Amino acid sequence: MYRNLIVYLCIILSICCQDTINKSDGSMLEGLIQKESKHRYEFKLKSGKIIVLHKKDIKSIMINGRKIPFNYTKKNSIKKSPKRAKTRPKKSASNTKAAVSKSEINRLIQAAGKSKPDWWNSVNLNYPKSLDLSYPAKPVGKGWNSRLNVNQYMWSIINENPGRFKQGTKFMHFLASKFKTDKSTLKRCYVQLAHCYHDLLQDWARAAYFYEKAGKDGVALSNCYLQLGNKQMAKDILRGKTTDRSRYGALIKQWSVIGDLKMALKIAEQSSKRNAVAAYRAAGDACRYHKQYKKAISYYQKCLKAKSGRDFVIKLNHSQARDSINSISIFETFDLSKIKDGRFTGTAQAYNGNLKVEVTIAQSKISKVKIVQHREKQYYSSLVEMPAKIIKVQSVEVDATTGATVTAEAIKNATAKAIANGRK
Repeated sequence: MYRNLIVYLCIILSICCQDTINKSDGSMLEGLIQKESKHRYEFKLKSGKIIVLHKKDIKSIMINGRKIPFNYTKKNSIKKSPKRAKTRPKKSASNTKAAVSKSEINRLIQAAGKSKPDWWNSVNLNYPKSLDLSYPAKPVGKGWNSRLNVNQYMWSIINENPGRFKQGTKFMHFLASKFKTDKSTLKRCYVQLAHCYHDLLQDWARAAYFYEKAGKDGVALSNCYLQLGNKQMAKDILRGKTTDRSRYGALIKQWSVIGDLKMALKIAEQSSKRNAVAAYRAAGDACRYHKQYKKAISYYQKCLKAKSGRDFVIKLNHSQARDSINSISIFETFDLSKIKDGRFTGTAQAYNGNLKVEVTIAQSKISKVKIVQHREKQYYSSLVEMPAKIIKVQSVEVDATTGATVTAEAIKNATAKAIANGRK
């Protein structure tokens, strides 16, 4: 009896704690009003997706089961948002994820770095016997030889084959053990190990351990601290870095993901003097991540006007800026309730050419995102991580995989196009 009563009360509370918007076209949306401006509402659907509704398209509103008087014209607007019944819990420390302390982060890093990962005994040490294990700073011979040079082996054989990520990591541990007294070569081994744990395996604690051992204090280490749960450590490690020198705006992206859009845009403007096409495209991505779509489009348009830099970099950034503008326009005008069930495909520009995805919609939800065609090589975990993120939040507006931003953004844009192709 008590169980049935509890279920009944939960149903009543869930009904009371939702808003209903009846649109002028006869359709109805259920969810929560997040924000109100003079002419628009920001509305969070049950699926978790946030859409923007113009007040001229709304017929009536119900908040917490109460019908609210609604009479909108361009000359007037509701100056005050209607008060809600106090049925929703207020934000408290228990409702927000507490930051992990700096001392605990350091303890985790040291414990992980000085121990072997769980998979260690299941992976055999396997590498080409032709490799030059003296690991010289400069590649031996002319041309590319991934059977001889360690860095080229890691780049072409390991990075491009997910099934070998752990194998390559174990090999670099083996190589590091040979240079305990050679600090210069050992440091290069640490850099490769940090890359393996960060970009390939997303083992943040071990990645941080080897970045610290190698004396690296850049974006990747900042991301490790952020993923481990300390935003302040992630910020502190970036202090003093005022210009993004990466090809695709890694520093700008990191400040955006940390949550400081103001700093991201400040660095983008400073970096635009050196590489405007990448800085403005990254600034657009940052604004898009923070759902400031109008500003994002403005930066993408600046990117399209910029012409300085290598031809390949210009072409790639321009293609992604155009795809992102298109993706935003699609995202702002559709909701999943208006997408028919089925499989739909979309294509967007990635690093090495077009990337194609197939999206499955079932019962107005994204149930599957599959990459069906691509020519990427250094995509790391993005082909698996990005579809999982999109499905989890039921939206393409998710942060891009660190280390493979170009591929990740292409997956987002292609997914948006695919979903748009499923409009009823």
